[in-house]
Amino acid sequence: MPLVTSVLACHEASQFTQFQRLVSGNGVQRFLLLGRFDHLTLAVGSGEDEHAWSNPIASNARAASGCSYVGRLVGDGEFDPVEWVEELPLLGHCSLRLARRILRESGSFGFLIDYLETRLKPFKELRWAVISGTGWEDVTVLFFGRSFNVIKRAVGVLRAMSVNEIATHLPDNFKANDGLHHIVLTSCTLPGMALPGWTPGWTREHSEAFLAGTRHDERLHWAVRVETYPGHWDAFIALLRENSDAAGLEINVSPLFGQADARVTPAGDKETTHSGLVRFLTEVMFPIEAMPDTVVRTVETRLIPESLDYHEDTTATPSTTRTRPRAGSCLEDFNRQSKNVLLSLGVPPHTLDALSETISHIEDMAGDRLHGEEFTSMLRLADAFNTRIGRESPVFSDLRSYQIQARETQIDISDWQMTVERCLADRFRGPYPAGDSMMVRLGNHPGAHQRFLVVMDYFGQQAFDLACRQMRLIFPDPPIVPAALATFIGNSPSAYATSHLIRRLNCGFTDVPAHMVTRLQDLPLMAHETGHHLFRAFLSSFPEVEAAISSLTEECQRDIREFFAECFASHLCFPGVPEDQETAAYQTIGGYYKGIDTNNVFVRSIMVEITLRMKAVNAWIQNPESPEPVFDRLINEYRSRMEKTPLFLSPHGERVNERIHETRTALSEVRRLSKNHPEFDALMRALANCGGSSWSVSGEPENEFLSVCRVMMKTPPTTGEESLTQLDRLWFIALRQMPQVS
Repeated sequence: MPLVTSVLACHEASQFTQFQRLVSGNGVQRFLLLGRFDHLTLAVGSGEDEHAWSNPIASNARAASGCSYVGRLVGDGEFDPVEWVEELPLLGHCSLRLARRILRESGSFGFLIDYLETRLKPFKELRWAVISGTGWEDVTVLFFGRSFNVIKRAVGVLRAMSVNEIATHLPDNFKANDGLHHIVLTSCTLPGMALPGWTPGWTREHSEAFLAGTRHDERLHWAVRVETYPGHWDAFIALLRENSDAAGLEINVSPLFGQADARVTPAGDKETTHSGLVRFLTEVMFPIEAMPDTVVRTVETRLIPESLDYHEDTTATPSTTRTRPRAGSCLEDFNRQSKNVLLSLGVPPHTLDALSETISHIEDMAGDRLHGEEFTSMLRLADAFNTRIGRESPVFSDLRSYQIQARETQIDISDWQMTVERCLADRFRGPYPAGDSMMVRLGNHPGAHQRFLVVMDYFGQQAFDLACRQMRLIFPDPPIVPAALATFIGNSPSAYATSHLIRRLNCGFTDVPAHMVTRLQDLPLMAHETGHHLFRAFLSSFPEVEAAISSLTEECQRDIREFFAECFASHLCFPGVPEDQETAAYQTIGGYYKGIDTNNVFVRSIMVEITLRMKAVNAWIQNPESPEPVFDRLINEYRSRMEKTPLFLSPHGERVNERIHETRTALSEVRRLSKNHPEFDALMRALANCGGSSWSVSGEPENEFLSVCRVMMKTPPTTGEESLTQLDRLWFIALRQMPQVS
């Protein structure tokens, strides 16, 4: 399936030449958009090549700050922008925000595509494509034609779509007369013109040849709003008159008060043709804005086809669309089994309705042609929820046990739903708010966070499943309970694994910092947090080991958990070389506290914590039968280098010595657990075996995802552009190898 990227430079015509330099290659088409955005670069190609034109823009701070990213193409399977632009040089860029409830009821965006296929048949010369959206808009429709008025009428057809019209392909229990009558909540359509090869020196002959495919008799109302730098009004008027006279154009200039300084319109009759508009912009306004030390701050075009009035098509009739089968769905499992169990535990009906809405939303989006890949992990969460709640009948020995389980279950499902909704929101959220109070600060990397979440989901889930497979090879009965993992973007500086949800509901969530989008060398953090999920799942399967650990002090339990997570990350990311894991951890901390003196006691104490854990991991890898002497040797070497630093001087030095003793004690307890509990020993050996694995399953081809991750962590990207390139590569691998959800 081809991919589409739209890059919109907001009110900055002077940057259009810069975009031309940043975006190059076959399949790239450039447009002049008339309205709140001045330029659109539309690039279409195979997914493997997309980073070649999206990353240069995303990694350029100035360019990216004025851009909006749009993702995958669905719609017309014969979409060919090169051929279409040659035949149909005019463009309508229509962004839509749709009623979320309608999306949940319909099952996917497919009804929109089917609706357009049916309703746009009379527009013989018009071509169109639907592409996914990020940020506030849900979807974008691109219309290609020879007439803005034809495009305008097609948009009117689209905006006329109502609930009553699509009621025939919604579930029977959906009522169209219950107070919600619109499916299109908001929309914005920007007219545009193809500019294949425009430069500041574009001649009148170029513009006339370009416009040969348009309707010359189509007249337009248009104006250009101009904002000048303070004190440069007279200079702007002089330049405008000089350039317009040289181009043979007559214009009127009207002063404005508010968002712009001047309104420029054609002289006499306030109508012109495509030719006059393009000539004015390319021969007069854009050269003024692009000149060195320009007196113009921004240029914004205003164009309205035919007249100032806009009419939606009121002749729309119902059409037939396809709906996705729901047999065997997560929602049916919830309604058939899980609901009864939760009712028996006293979960109130309004909570059950909210859970049903959440699961329905997950299922719909996971099967959607626009956003499906981003929601695969969400579907696993819903399935795991039903598996644990709906297929295990609760048994209560007395009223007290019933009350305890009911209270714990209600707390857990409330936390589960809250976190799942957060994960869902993150998969829609772009550089704009997405209907809630949260905003991800990814303005300089628009569109990258969806791919980042897919990669993090895949990495965590595959790492967890790999360890479980290795464990079953060594200690098959009873196995570690399978779990579904997912990530969301939080506000913490480091990744963080949520604590208790995996125990009861068989799910785990990881809060991943947004800055990792361009710092993929911090991926070992994700492995560390996945280790925490794995350890909790292991304890759920082996209560005797859990009881043995619970008898230790809280400090020792904490150190064992952190040791285990660090050991898992070390084997997974840097097999056989724990020193590289320690170096990576130092670089990560240095990235968090960049600019802070490394002699700062707080920063240094964090580095000491990491050092002690990694010395313990190194000692275990070297000699799991007797790790304490190795640990002592490594610590003595470390102490000889660090004892003169402020951290080892009184009073902080005493605390460092205490932490060394506590870490050594925890390492001794790990050795005793491995000796006394064969299942724990099998788990530690399974971690070591993960280091030699490529995540391939018996009988399947080798999975390249982990090997690419290991190479990248060994030689991390040095720039944001390199990191985004690696992110793209991992994303494509994940999509190819993502396991199917039953």
